[in-house]
Amino acid sequence: MLRAQRAQAASDLMTLAAALEQFRQDCGRYPTAAEGVTALLAPPPQLSGWRGPYTRGVTDPWGGAFSYIPPPTPTSGAYRLTSAGPDMRAGTADDLTATGPAAPIPGPGGAGTP
Repeated sequence: MLRAQRAQAASDLMTLAAALEQFRQDCGRYPTAAEGVTALLAPPPQLSGWRGPYTRGVTDPWGGAFSYIPPPTPTSGAYRLTSAGPDMRAGTADDLTATGPAAPIPGPGGAGTP
């Protein structure tokens, strides 16, 4: 059962990463730290371009919320998604993590920044 839950959490992390990329394409930026991954479920106030919901849920197989650390700038840098794992304590050996793109993201016209 634990192996299946870990596999599901890893799959969910990849799904959230894809949802973050779609959010960025639609809105021109990643969610802020304050908005978090809940911005994938409901539009943040005064944000244009939102076409979600981008995912069905933001909890891991153990019922914990996925944590999200946004990139250093709204449009470039690596973000970090983490599940605290079965012990539900962040920063322990059973955590599962996915990181987003580290390179600047091209704007709508191709190369460069939006």
